[in-house]
Amino acid sequence: MVPSNVLIPDARSTRRRNLLPEVQALRAIAVLLVVVYHLWPGRLTGGFIGVDVFFVISGFLITGHLLRELDLSGRIKILEFWARRIRRLLPASLLVLALTAVGVLVLVPYNQWQSFLKSVLGSALYVENWVLASDSVNYWAQGQASPPTQHYWSLSVEEQFYFVWPLLITAAALLVGLARRRWAIGALLAIVFCASLAYSIYDTHASQQSAYFVTPTRGWEFAAGGLLSLVAWKPRQDWLRSAFGWVGLALIASAALRFTGSSPFPGWIALVPVVGTALVIWSGAPESAWSFTPIAKVPHVQFLGDISYSVYLWHWPMIVLIPWAVGHPLGILWKSAIVVGTILLAWATKVLVEDPLRSAPALRARRSIPTFAFAAATMAAVTAIAGVSMSYEQNWETARLAAAHRTADSTPSCFGAPAGPTGAGCATDATAGSIVPNPIVAPNDDDPQIEACISQEQDPSVIGCHFGNAATATIKIALVGDSHAGALAPAFKRLAQTQHWYVTTYLKSGCPWSDIDRVQTDGYTPAIKYCRDWEHQVSQRLATAHLDAVVTTGYRVVNNLVQPTDGQDVYDTSVRQLTKTWSAYTQRSGTPVLAVADGPNWPGQSPVDCLILNKRSPASCAVSKQDAFAIGDPQADAVKQTLDARLLDLSDVYCGDTSCPAVIGGAAVYRDQNHFTRTFAVSLAPIIGDRVKAAIGARPATGD
Repeated sequence: MVPSNVLIPDARSTRRRNLLPEVQALRAIAVLLVVVYHLWPGRLTGGFIGVDVFFVISGFLITGHLLRELDLSGRIKILEFWARRIRRLLPASLLVLALTAVGVLVLVPYNQWQSFLKSVLGSALYVENWVLASDSVNYWAQGQASPPTQHYWSLSVEEQFYFVWPLLITAAALLVGLARRRWAIGALLAIVFCASLAYSIYDTHASQQSAYFVTPTRGWEFAAGGLLSLVAWKPRQDWLRSAFGWVGLALIASAALRFTGSSPFPGWIALVPVVGTALVIWSGAPESAWSFTPIAKVPHVQFLGDISYSVYLWHWPMIVLIPWAVGHPLGILWKSAIVVGTILLAWATKVLVEDPLRSAPALRARRSIPTFAFAAATMAAVTAIAGVSMSYEQNWETARLAAAHRTADSTPSCFGAPAGPTGAGCATDATAGSIVPNPIVAPNDDDPQIEACISQEQDPSVIGCHFGNAATATIKIALVGDSHAGALAPAFKRLAQTQHWYVTTYLKSGCPWSDIDRVQTDGYTPAIKYCRDWEHQVSQRLATAHLDAVVTTGYRVVNNLVQPTDGQDVYDTSVRQLTKTWSAYTQRSGTPVLAVADGPNWPGQSPVDCLILNKRSPASCAVSKQDAFAIGDPQADAVKQTLDARLLDLSDVYCGDTSCPAVIGGAAVYRDQNHFTRTFAVSLAPIIGDRVKAAIGARPATGD
């Protein structure tokens, strides 16, 4: 975001300093686009480009400011520049962060504290964009709720820009003589623009989710504004400048209306809002009757531009935290209240925090030392709130997960899967307080040893993990598949420990055991890389192994990951490629493939969130069997078409006649919408063991 009241000389007057009305109007437009997009994303699918408008404005204003300081004094006082940025931006930013952290502690369940407070930490240190970039390629992090400080990613990019920019411009100025100084700075900005844009195009294609957040893919937008500040020429004719201004606004509007989450952003198409913003700024405020100027000068527009920074700060925490407070998604009344509340809070923050602290004499004294001390102290305070809270939550969670694992490992006959979906014959407490693990920690109930065996999307390597003793094993199997196979892996690990099995796992997030390319077809699904290469390597390893069976499973929802081929839809394509892979293996090895039918898939709210919100009625969190299995499982049809392949359908374990509960035998079944908890998976071990034995005829191990 951009400071809302940077003073720069008006192009029409060098005697007084003035806010440029077109820049203030652009700020108002940009923040309005972002807020509307966050509240009504379906109505304004490309509203996220408001951030790009701000980046160009920042580049223009800050570069212009540095150039004027260089012209007047012959040098840039870098420490004073940083101090001014701190006084302008940090007080409001850290105030919102501190209050948001308190809101998280008061309103949000423990299970969200780690991700939410990690975001607060990243925001306080102005590296939130890198935190989000890291999470965007983290398979499990993608399913987490959006943290209330996620919007600080753009502020982090801005702060990194403010840190680096004066250093770059100073370096360019020092390399040449006074007469060629602006040419050198212009050349440097042009290099940054070209290099960053080229990298943005490349990285958006390679990994769009992380490319959206990282600083190198955005540097060219600041450079575009910086280059604009070096352009002295403008058309004399007001009508021509007016035309350029309206063209710029049209480009911004078209991007906001036509771009979507699936657009390859911020690659080359980000040129549309960037060029549009540059044209509006370049056109200035012509006096033509049909120019944009009369609209830009409307007091309400200027007011919104003036408080745009604080509007941006406040709107997102309210959008995220209010549903936790009221216990249901936002409706039109709450969304309208958020708009009004955001404006009121932003105005109060501007008047009571931003303006007073920006010009506070105590902070401006002694060469800005108090400013840096103030920044360090307030950042440390926010960091301490988040860090201490995260440590407390981590200890609380660790203790409860350890207790859950002890319960599961003791294999009581009426705990978890053995109790069955109805719990018939088992007396279990039906209150949320008795659920193991506590729903609050269920999202993190996994097996670290298994998790280390799963190749992530960006990793082409095959990780083979082994459980049990091969020399004494009675059954030898390989477990192959995506994260759903990984969620079942604790059951097979348990069988290796208790029934003398030898289990080898080949697991990769997002990749089934199928000769198929996974593709990105929307902006929210990670580009799954290397699936086909991984499958080929796994199949080669399996070809030389001596097994009793290969057990495999995968996520049934394939629509957003599979590119249809040969006129087939995504489902038929998935069936065909699964059949191709499995048939090649069974015909070559004579070893059966046992496909575990994929479990229930929760539409809408996850069962974990439901259990947290419905503490007294876990039964109300069941999903209808029809909804849970509304999407067909291509594995079932692939089994029918593959010689020596068998389907292991455990739906009778997960579901009753009409519904699938979120709690079975006192165990929380899921850690999200479709992955089992480690606790429940371990309770599945005896059932899976019996069914695998039946499927392979309990044949003895074939030996190595």
